[in-house]
Amino acid sequence: MAQVEIRSVVKAFDSGKTILDDVSFTAKDGQFVSLLGASGCGKTTLLRIIAGLEFADSGAVFIEGQDVSERSPKDRDIAMVFQNYALYPHLSVAENIGMGLKLRKFPEAEILTRTQEAARMLGLADLLARKPAALSGGQRQRVALARALVRHPKVFLLDEPLSNLDAVLREKTRGELKLLFRRVKGTVVYVTHDQVEAMTMSDLIVVMDKGRIQQAGTPEEIYHKPANTFVATFLGAPPMNLLPEAQAEQAGLLAKTGGGRLVGVRPEDVFAASESGPGLAFADVTLAEPTGATTVLTLDFGFPLRASVPGTWKLSTQKAWVRLPPERLHFFDAQTRRRLP
Repeated sequence: MAQVEIRSVVKAFDSGKTILDDVSFTAKDGQFVSLLGASGCGKTTLLRIIAGLEFADSGAVFIEGQDVSERSPKDRDIAMVFQNYALYPHLSVAENIGMGLKLRKFPEAEILTRTQEAARMLGLADLLARKPAALSGGQRQRVALARALVRHPKVFLLDEPLSNLDAVLREKTRGELKLLFRRVKGTVVYVTHDQVEAMTMSDLIVVMDKGRIQQAGTPEEIYHKPANTFVATFLGAPPMNLLPEAQAEQAGLLAKTGGGRLVGVRPEDVFAASESGPGLAFADVTLAEPTGATTVLTLDFGFPLRASVPGTWKLSTQKAWVRLPPERLHFFDAQTRRRLP
């Protein structure tokens, strides 16, 4: 396996619109790195540049310490899994898995051995004779992964490989993928718009917006110490509450400081009770959304504040008494939107 280093990559479309603006990050040897962002943020373009399917206007891509910016995909020793799986419909599962090795003129015996090994790892051993049309979406996805694994590449590149799966299968496959790459000790760069995928699978998350990296860090760092308001509200379901400091003071949620900051608090950190108590601010409950283990409340202080409370909330209870724990608050500059100490 190998380290992947992206140095100051810039890419613009023919129209002149910049899609990647001075992007730099490092995926260390054996790390699972997610590029996380909304559609159009540049994450797939960046993945294609790492793969050699597109070239940067400036900057460089290093794999295992070597500049591969001008190399073709076949000379980068990477394997890519696409969103649509890109299987050959007329070939069997075994033939699909081994095709890359066959094109590289590996001996037939080695192709067979590697194909069977990858099939066993991914639970495909009983499906090797089938054609893709006879497989479920999850099975096709595993065939595409097996085709990548069989190559024993230095780097695995995955472009939203779970987006075509239903919610139940996607959750199951997330765990399988994490265990799989832990076993093969592969360096992985994984593109996703799904924050849950990124949070549960990654060693490092690179959050992108409008062609720029907003923050790169561990899932814990990204969630608990967001670098700016974009990161703060992009991760979390429901997202972090953001409100002007003066507004929170007026509602009785903060002691008066006269500050002009933005205050952030995650819904699960908001304390809400159905009875009054010392130090609690009153709010109307305009909406209660039970999710099973928790209930999401929308509280009206003249502005909405969302709280995620354990268990159930009596739907007839339309009043709440609220506190924002000081140790759980985040503060951001109102102009730059960046995190403050």
